[in-house]
Amino acid sequence: SNGGQIELVADTVVNKGTISANSNAPASVIANGGQVSIVANTINLKPTSVISASSNNLGNGGVISLSANNSENISGKILAHSGILGGLGGVISTVSKNQLTIDPGTVVNASSVTSTLGQAGTWLIQAANVLIDSNFATAVSNALTYASVKIVSSSSNTQQVNFGNITISPNVRIVKNSQ
Repeated sequence: SNGGQIELVADTVVNKGTISANSNAPASVIANGGQVSIVANTINLKPTSVISASSNNLGNGGVISLSANNSENISGKILAHSGILGGLGGVISTVSKNQLTIDPGTVVNASSVTSTLGQAGTWLIQAANVLIDSNFATAVSNALTYASVKIVSSSSNTQQVNFGNITISPNVRIVKNSQ
């Protein structure tokens, strides 16, 4: 069957464990990854954190949405990949209306595991202002092996969208690493 749906809504969410909405079906059944949604003022994913909405055998990766009103610290593993027998990569969204930091060891995988039978998914990174330092660039460079990455600087309220700034620190490079 398809992966489930998990939603966490709180003032602060700190994850040191595993949140899984993976599909659980035999190889002969198409089963897509599920959905994980976390909405909070502060989201803090520790290095041991695993959030997964993947297909196990045959199916598309799921959807993971992390949305913070204040700050978001991303670390650990965020996975929304296709099944090993085929499917499309999933969608991962990390959005903060204020501060967003990404640990260089963070693993973000929205791939089509068998690239000949599908295409990679997307990782959206969005914050009011984005500072791409070496840690941020390392995480994004590593993720490009497994997903397309879109970086957006904006915040919105019910009235309008305000575009912010993307600043790339000196001597920082974002480069797709080989697999």
